[in-house]
Amino acid sequence: MISPVPAEYHGVWRRNLLKTRTGINDDTTQVFWLQTDSMFGDLRLPTTDPSAKLAGSAGVLEMEGHKATWHDEINLRSISPGEVDAGMMSFSDADHVREDGLDGSYHELWERLPDSVGPSWGFRLTGLNPDQPPSEQGSRGVLMAAGDYFMFVCDQGQPAVTGGSQHFSPRVSIGFGRISQGSQPWQITHSTEAAWHEAPLLPRMDNPKAAISAAGQTYGGLKLLCSPLQWMLDPDPQRAA
Repeated sequence: MISPVPAEYHGVWRRNLLKTRTGINDDTTQVFWLQTDSMFGDLRLPTTDPSAKLAGSAGVLEMEGHKATWHDEINLRSISPGEVDAGMMSFSDADHVREDGLDGSYHELWERLPDSVGPSWGFRLTGLNPDQPPSEQGSRGVLMAAGDYFMFVCDQGQPAVTGGSQHFSPRVSIGFGRISQGSQPWQITHSTEAAWHEAPLLPRMDNPKAAISAAGQTYGGLKLLCSPLQWMLDPDPQRAA
């Protein structure tokens, strides 16, 4: 079982710089990494490089000393077999950390956003469509928060058939925003989906963690304003963070 992530990593980290051995020097791509005591979510939105692609994922972070390994559970891109996402972390102060590739091929500079310091939590969710039979249900998601920020990562996969066998074709969407400090509650400020931009994810809540937990365990599920599905909490308590 993976140990809890040290508190110094909790919050939302914005990437200020990526440098690679191949000559990439990127300080314009918008990258946000939200970290709870186990779960993470990240969103990468290119702004100037037309060849760059949207990227993002959610899963769990494993820390072994200064080595960080991100284990993806949902990813916007396909992961090659045996591919490992890991780096060595070093803090210059409490709100600035450097990530170096294990092979020295890159380094990234991260800065923690001030309003992300505070309570953090996360839930794994299963999306249900009452109009579809159980065999066609395959949606899953992660909703997490740190301070005044939230991130929702979901795969609303659709049944597909390849070579005569049925599987789910991924359809990953990511929304990131502010819980109370936006122009409206739970406002999505950055997303992979144009239709989600500036939209609310949830209505105002006095105690979001408790309200989401309660709704996700009742008939009808949690209603997310950007999704028509009924979202239920993962029944395995070991998979909550």
